Amino acid sequence: MKTERFGRIQEVIPLPPLTEIQVESFHKALQMNKAPTKRDNVGLQAAFKETFPIEEGERGRGGLVLDFLEYRLAEPPFGHDECREKDLTYQAPLYAKLQLIHKDSGLIKEDEVFLGDLPLMTDDGSFIVNGADRVIVSQIHRSPGIYFTPDQARPGKFVGSVIPLPKRGPWIDLEFEQSGTIVMKVNKKKFPLALLLRVLGYTTERLTKLLKDYPELAAGVLEASYRGNKVLEMGVEEALLKLFTELRPGDPPKREKAITYLHSLLSDPRRYDLGEAGRYKAQQKLGIKLSGRMLIRFENGEFKDEGLLPVLLYLFGLQSGHEGFEVDDIDHLGNRRIRTVGELLADQFRVGLSRLARGVRERMLMGTPESATPTKLVNNRPLVASIREFFGPAPGGLHPRVLWPQPAFAVQRPDQPALRATPQAPHLGLGAWRAHPRTRRLRRARRSPHPLWAHLPH
Repeated sequence: MKTERFGRIQEVIPLPPLTEIQVESFHKALQMNKAPTKRDNVGLQAAFKETFPIEEGERGRGGLVLDFLEYRLAEPPFGHDECREKDLTYQAPLYAKLQLIHKDSGLIKEDEVFLGDLPLMTDDGSFIVNGADRVIVSQIHRSPGIYFTPDQARPGKFVGSVIPLPKRGPWIDLEFEQSGTIVMKVNKKKFPLALLLRVLGYTTERLTKLLKDYPELAAGVLEASYRGNKVLEMGVEEALLKLFTELRPGDPPKREKAITYLHSLLSDPRRYDLGEAGRYKAQQKLGIKLSGRMLIRFENGEFKDEGLLPVLLYLFGLQSGHEGFEVDDIDHLGNRRIRTVGELLADQFRVGLSRLARGVRERMLMGTPESATPTKLVNNRPLVASIREFFGPAPGGLHPRVLWPQPAFAVQRPDQPALRATPQAPHLGLGAWRAHPRTRRLRRARRSPHPLWAHLPH
């Protein structure tokens, strides 16, 4: 077949594969072509590693421990064309090899557990769900990292914000009080920054030497007090208990509990993660070198600072008006990043695994340890429901990340005004879309005066 070209402009380069970013992201998340021992800590592998091992009680107390070894994806039972013809989902069974360890007796039981079916991506970047091709739209969000912005509540002041990955830790804000004290906000709790600096091992002499270039602003740290007591005159353990009391007012202040809570809040790689993008931006912004993807690390029973004091020094330099310190524009595209299908799927998979782990702990406590096996402890329903929630449409509408294919015919007449995106219908700006059949039934039912339909949502 001969192709005729009527355009006057010649092609300089061939059209690149526009779905390449989606396909590569999905393959990177699954790592199907790599051996289990050579897989990188990304995607599903990272989700498994962060959830497991699952212990019966507190760490180091004995009992049962369920650990993860590897996972594999079997061959899909049906091909692309057969799934489209028979209204099936193009998916593959997911299996995980787990081992159950009895800490008291040292007995180890290994088993391969079926975790559900995982939809697979086709070569053109789409998923076949119930016979229909669907596309997962990438999300754009604020990139993790460290940002310095003007304080809206206090004109003339600035705020330093440390933003981790979504659902991977709390936001941290460093801001100035009216009295000049530097305070830190974590999970809507506000306390003097000097309290955390004292926990990290900083003393008055060391901070005075490090903050000598900003004598006026340094008083907000050096002279900070907490409930009538000067913070930097406290011991490290006393400051730790005071900080724990501020963050968890209802719990009795105990050293072990305080260390465990602060570790899980700011220095646990499973729960706090700046990500590679956030780590890179923090290093470029502050001119430091981070050993991990956190600003505070925990080693040998002590908390060590890696990036918190550099954030404070940058905030002081910006507040003092020194050269080389700039305010960040949060709307700049350089401060945004794309969350592709692989990252979105891994986050949803992580949610399902956390629910699965909760059920495993309950079965460990209720069952008998002698008869326990990985297959008996694991119930895959929470994970299956989480995957179905990600790929399936929501009741009465479409899932925000999954869009139905655009119809071949135009729904909008030429004499009608152009469709515009609104907060109630953000997808209208992408083109003319038909409502889901269930949505149309609900709309007709709401207009009907029949009393049997009075229970429908309005």
